[in-house]
Formats: sequence, structure tokens, C-alpha cells
Amino acid sequence: NYVAKNGMMKLFRGFAFQLIFDCDAYPSPAEIMDSLQVSQFGASEAADDLDSRPLMLKMKFLPYMVRTFGCRNGLKTLSQSGANAYERYTLGMLQKWGMSHGAIKKWQPFFYQWGLYAKDVLDKQRAHNQDQKKKTHDNQIPPRNDSSAPIGSVTPLRHELSARRYLWHMSAFEKLYRQGTMFSLGTIDSSSACQSNCIFRGLILVVSLAKEISAIFSNVLSVELGVQQRCSDMQLIDEASILSSLQEDGRGGIICNVQLDENKKPLLALIKTNNYNEAIHIVLVGCGQSDIDSRYESETKDHKKISGLAKSWKRLKCKYIHDIPNLPELMDLDDDGTPSQVWICLRVKELVDKFTVASNALPPQDT
Repeated sequence: NYVAKNGMMKLFRGFAFQLIFDCDAYPSPAEIMDSLQVSQFGASEAADDLDSRPLMLKMKFLPYMVRTFGCRNGLKTLSQSGANAYERYTLGMLQKWGMSHGAIKKWQPFFYQWGLYAKDVLDKQRAHNQDQKKKTHDNQIPPRNDSSAPIGSVTPLRHELSARRYLWHMSAFEKLYRQGTMFSLGTIDSSSACQSNCIFRGLILVVSLAKEISAIFSNVLSVELGVQQRCSDMQLIDEASILSSLQEDGRGGIICNVQLDENKKPLLALIKTNNYNEAIHIVLVGCGQSDIDSRYESETKDHKKISGLAKSWKRLKCKYIHDIPNLPELMDLDDDGTPSQVWICLRVKELVDKFTVASNALPPQDT
């Protein structure tokens, strides 16, 4: 069945089929259910007594599940918490449904683009409502709606976007998405948006004994690669972040600056899945044994701890691990004791080509 009112899109929900058992030679419905192990995104409803006959199964179509639970129910998260929270909401939903890694990579760009479209509409809708309230308060007559307002530039106010009324916008968005339209990043925090000159996809972790050094190195590297998705807290790196860094929609990759002794459990969890290892790169800046010896007194507890951590970083399974050791001997120091921009630029330029080649070798994301 479907909803089709006033020219809206057809929204097929699902289908049902009935199993009728004519003899005892066939397995019982309960045994069939145990053997099928129906997944969560193919929701089933049977009689209260599974051993009763007949058995009725109701299956939901995935597009219906996506539109209803992802696009409609996610509007609250999108409105209250923003696009990044919405992206994590949809990722968790797909994982809960038991979707494959390939299916998640296919659907996440769709949700991301819907999030941008819907957030823009919701923001303009909110601004319009506030303006109307102000005019009402000032005893002014509100202007008539502009029916010629184009989608994506000005909110078409004649079509409200809400959990109860979303199908018109859903239909309009799907047409634009199929045409390859990429929506504006204007509603996203500019610190997490990537300009069109981004030449890198994936995740780069810049690791150093001191956070200040990894931050400076990351700044220069992000400029050279055109990356504007920056992070200084490795605990924020999750599967949604990696998927975001792999998209070909203008966002580009992510660079995270890390101190050597930070907790890397989130990274280990991602590497353990073996789904994103080809997109993860590690740059160890000044983490060689001579760097550690010059910073920590030999044979002390801290010296042994940092030495062990440095070795553990070098053993991680990822695309590339770039080691730039012997920091004190190779670099000039500025007055504040940090590496000079000249030295860093030279080291970064040595890596840019490698990162670009690795990024270009990544498979395209499904759209």
C-alpha cells in the first residue's frame, strides 16, 4: 500500500505473505522462524502463538524504512542537534538494521545530502515563523507566501517540512539527488566543511610527543591538501567520521592532531573492523627513539612507557605509517621552541604526493 495525495510520491510500505501448512511433514512456523533469523530491517509480525497456523509475515521495503525512520524520524535530531548528530543517528540506524558495510557506504551519502537539504529548509522555516510572530506582535499584516521561491535557495513556505508533512520535500529532494545535485554546506559549521579544492579523502593522524608540534604540522598539511575537516580530539573519530572523510561530495578528508600517549581505543576499534584500513594514514613526527631519549630520562618509568607507545603506533595496520624521527637534529626551532614553518613545509611536501596517490586509489563511493 502507499500514500498518494495531491500528486505526492508513491510510498510503498511493504508486503505480506502467508504460509499455510497442509500436513505435519513440514516444519512448524516456530522452527522456520528460528532458521530464517529474519533481520531487523525486514521486520516480521507473526501470530502470538508461532506454532499456530497459518503464519503471516509482514516485510518492510528498505526505501520505506529509509524514508520513514531515517528521513522523517531523524528531523527532530537534525533540527535540535545539527547535521553531524543526524549523520550519526542514521549510521546507528543502519547498523541496528544489520546493513552490510557496502550498503552503509551507499546510503550514508544519501542521508548526508538529505540532512543538508532539510536543515536548510528547517532553518529558513524557523526564521520565517519568527519573522511572522514579530510582525504579528507589531500589528503588521504578514506578506503572502512567495509561490515562485526555488527549492534550495528560499524555503518554499507553501510546503511545510515536519514529521507529519515531509513527503513533498522528500520527493523534491530525491529528484534533485538523482540528478547529481550537491546541496549547500552553508548550514554546516564552516570548520567542518571542505572547499572544492580538497584533493584528499581519508583520515590522517599526526602524532607527536607534544600536542603543539602535531597541531602545527597538521595546520600546514591541511593547507597543502585542501582539507578543512580538522580535529584535535581522537575520541571524536568514529565510523561516521571515516564515512564522512571518504565521500566525494566536497567535504574531503579529516586530519587529526594527536599526542603520542592519548587513548587510541576508538582508532583500534575502527582498525579492527578492517573496513577502513586503506583510508587511514599515520604520521609520526618526532617519535623516534632519539626524540624520546632527549625528552625523557633513560630507564625511567615514563621513558619505558613512551617508548612502548611509540612502538605500538608503528605496529598499527593501516594504509601508510610515515615516520619522521630525529626531530631535534633535523629542524630549526622558533623562539618558542616549536618547529619552524620552513622545516615543517619541507616535510609536508614530501608527503602530499603520497597522500594524493593513496586517496585517488580509493574506490569511488556509491551514490
